[in-house]
Amino acid sequence: MDEQPLKIAVVGAGVAGLTAAYILQRRHTITLFEKSAQVGGHTNTIVIPSGPEKWTPVDTGFVLLNDRDYPLFHQLLHQLEIPIRPSDLTFGYSDEKTGLQYSRGGFNGLFAQRFNLFNTSFLLMLREIHWFNKKAKRDLDAGLLGEATLEEYLADGGFSRNFSHDYLLPLGSAVWLSSIKELKEIPAGLFIRALDLQGFLTPRNKPRWQTVVDGSHSYVRALLKKSVMRVKVADPVEEIDRRNNQVKIKTRSGKEEIFDKVVMACHADEALGLLTEPTEVEQRLLSAWRYEKNFAVLHTDQDVLPPLRRAWAAWNYIREKETTMSEPASLTYHMNRIQGLETPTQYFVTFNRVRPIPEKYVLKEIYFTHPIYNKNAVETQKELPTLNGVNHAYFCGSYFGAGSHEDAVRSAAAVGRAFGLEL
Repeated sequence: MDEQPLKIAVVGAGVAGLTAAYILQRRHTITLFEKSAQVGGHTNTIVIPSGPEKWTPVDTGFVLLNDRDYPLFHQLLHQLEIPIRPSDLTFGYSDEKTGLQYSRGGFNGLFAQRFNLFNTSFLLMLREIHWFNKKAKRDLDAGLLGEATLEEYLADGGFSRNFSHDYLLPLGSAVWLSSIKELKEIPAGLFIRALDLQGFLTPRNKPRWQTVVDGSHSYVRALLKKSVMRVKVADPVEEIDRRNNQVKIKTRSGKEEIFDKVVMACHADEALGLLTEPTEVEQRLLSAWRYEKNFAVLHTDQDVLPPLRRAWAAWNYIREKETTMSEPASLTYHMNRIQGLETPTQYFVTFNRVRPIPEKYVLKEIYFTHPIYNKNAVETQKELPTLNGVNHAYFCGSYFGAGSHEDAVRSAAAVGRAFGLEL
């Protein structure tokens, strides 16, 4: 541990970068670099600008946490004195090609289409859900998942196309915002572990879902207010040169600055691209990661949800007529339900819709980027922590885990510990 304060650059102001900077600024001099015009990354709250619901905060990226699987993020919120409230994580599915509609929000949602009470195919799917949950939980606890992909696991287990096509793959696609094609290549162990953490595998001991009161931007504002650091936005870092026992950072505007250490809190592919002379290990581990852009729209168009309101859920996966297995998930968050918004207007965040939402309903369009969890990428995770401290660089981000806010905070806390500081 260094006794003297260091000059440390943190590149990337999503939750990982913000948390790392928040921890390190207690002892060191921090400069936080963010390529966008605002900090927060996936923590992106849109405040309704006008009308009778003016100042209503609507989350569009990070929206949910729970009381069981987010211990470090809860600790961060507690330190920042940010309140949370109960929320809802129900999953709904609608297929425009077949007309199937249901939600996992109780009997009324599950049998939103009453004829499914007598639909053998649907009832068999429900039976397979129970069968899969039981088998997956047993295999996970016994360490039997091995290196099989999800597609291989489903084939070996003899699960039907109806179960995969109308339930499991849409559910997984909603969790990761990935295409069905890419989802099939996810390691089964990672996939099943994530479902277990979110409480989908067992009706007992489910986590209680929560949201941040007044929008998730509340914690970003509080963190910045309680920190002493320089924050530089809208001037992307373009080059990081680690020579002569120092770190030289050059931004797009041409400005250069010298630091003792750098924390790479950006995406893995971005981090690799910024390093002028990456080590062989950095090249091998970071190059395995690819990212996918997801287009999101905050809007008020109820037509994106299933025709039957009984089938509405917090998360709504919509299989549009025009969609293919190679396209990212078409998913809609019902934000009134998730955030407990008591407004006459119903607010929705829709990802990757093929058919455009009518302009009169659109409030904001946003792009988010998510890591692709294929086998090659996941295999690097056990080695990623070994990058920290080599050649003056440290790395953190949600790609160190399954992509959640908690994973990002955990990786940032690990960087803090490398400097002798705890969250």
